[in-house]
This record gives sequence, structure tokens and C-alpha cells, in this order.
Amino acid sequence: MLKPVPKPRIEVVIVAFNSEGVLAQCLEALPAAAGDCVIRVTVVDNASDTDVSSIVAKANSNAMVMRLPKNTGYAAGNNVAIRRVLAAGADPGAILILNPDVCLPPRSLERLLCSLNSAANCGAISPDVSDGAGVRFARMRPLWGLAARNPVNSKGAVSVDRLPGCCMLVRPAVFRRVGLFDEAYFLYWEEIDLCVRARKAGYELLMARDVTVLHGGDGDGLLKKHRAYYMWRNQVRFSLKNYGLAGGLIFLARRLLLANPREIVRYLARGQKSLALSGLAGLWAGVRGEVGPGRSRFAAPERAPGHQ
Repeated sequence: MLKPVPKPRIEVVIVAFNSEGVLAQCLEALPAAAGDCVIRVTVVDNASDTDVSSIVAKANSNAMVMRLPKNTGYAAGNNVAIRRVLAAGADPGAILILNPDVCLPPRSLERLLCSLNSAANCGAISPDVSDGAGVRFARMRPLWGLAARNPVNSKGAVSVDRLPGCCMLVRPAVFRRVGLFDEAYFLYWEEIDLCVRARKAGYELLMARDVTVLHGGDGDGLLKKHRAYYMWRNQVRFSLKNYGLAGGLIFLARRLLLANPREIVRYLARGQKSLALSGLAGLWAGVRGEVGPGRSRFAAPERAPGHQ
């Protein structure tokens, strides 16, 4: 008698920080999203003000909660759970890095894993991500601003040089080969840093155009002082770490001359001068070499409905 073929297993890692408004919906959607896959969920509570365990118990009784004594940042929070998965020995088919404000549609994880496995050298895959008003990341601009490449397989998955960190399905082999998230970033740019390291190691990164997930969050993502602070601060570390001195300065110059001025114009057009000040404070901190949790008043995470 033939033995039944075991179902593929996906480890789901969710880092939560004051995410009580959206966490339950995220967890409740996971069983249907898994399809024919077996999932094991770990919620890393980054010292939230509320009782995350009770929310998890009501929404998904099979999820494990790992409560940290202090807010260690998004990168470190993910790493705690990833290390536990890798230390268990028998690697899952993939590890899903998921924000608590992302809602996965039915069978989406099964479909993503299928696309991941269809490309032998694919290290990670993400779906298209919608904020409810339209798909935001479907045509994600490459890091160096060059034209996007063509679809690479029959499912229409597009090869990209970075993935949206809110929903990334990653092969465990990627973490074993290139390392975990760089905790020096604390928040923002850590997923792009991982993507660059993965591509340098020869892995392909794909975006599955046939799967779209809903990402709540804060609209265009430019509405919080701590976000502006860390985005502007960490671009300095990212540039010099991944492209060396000469290449890093060129990459950073493009950011300072193009991307950052556009953000300032948007801030000022909305009457949000504090965001411009936050970004400039973060940039100065990055030039000074600050890593980990920021020491500026602009760096303190504001209470958010979804994620840090």
C-alpha cells in the first residue's frame, strides 16, 4: 500500500506591535489561504501594550506566541522565530514573513508555494500587494531605476530585484546561506537588504502576478514620523553596505537628489512639516552611523493600526 504524500509545510512568522486592530483578521484568513498546505504560525509580540495572546487564542488557537521583553525592531523580531524554525532540523517548504495588516485570500499560500517551487533557483516570492485602492507593487521600480524585466515563467511571475517585506515567502535555504535579517536596521530596509544578498548569492526573486493580497497599513506609508526617520537613516547603511564606497555613494546620491526631495515636497504639500524634519533627522543619524533603535524623539514608533 502506497504511503500518502505529506502535504507541504509553511512556517508563518508575524511580528506584531500594538496590532490588535488587524491581527485577528490576518490570523483568521490563514487556514483558507493555506489551501492544501500545512501551516504553523508564530506570532512574535514585540512588547505590545495589549495582550496579544488573547487575540491569538480567539482568532487561531494553533498559533504560537513568542513575547519579547522589549521592542527589538522588525528585523530582530522576525529573526527570533526564523532561528527557532531553522533549529528544528526538518526545514519546511518555505517560511512566510507576514505583516499583521495583510489579509491573504483563499489558497494564496498554496499558489505562491507552487510558483516558488516551479523555478529551481527562486529563493523568494511575493504576491502583488494592494492597499484597497489599487495594486501598488505590481510595477515595483527596480532599485537602480532601470526597466523592469519580462515575466520569466508560464504563471506570469516577474523577476525583480526586491520584494515587498509585508508578505515574502522565502526558502529556508536562503536564510541558511545568506543569513537572517540585519538587525542593525531595526525597522525598514532590512527586507531589501536581504533581497540584495539573496540575489548576490544567485537566487531569483519573483513576484506572482496571479496572486494579490490586501495590505492595510497607513495608505502610502509616508504618514508616520518614525517611518520617515528610519527610511532616511537606513538608506545610508544600505547603500554603503551593499554597494561599497563608490557604488554606495552613487546610489545614495540618487536617493538624496531624486527620491528624498520628492518625499519632502509631498510632506510639505500636506502641511506635514514634522515628517520632513523626521527624515532629515534620520539622515543625519545615518551619516553619524547610528544603528539599532533610534535615539531621536522622531524615532519612537507611533501607535499604528497594523505594523511598526
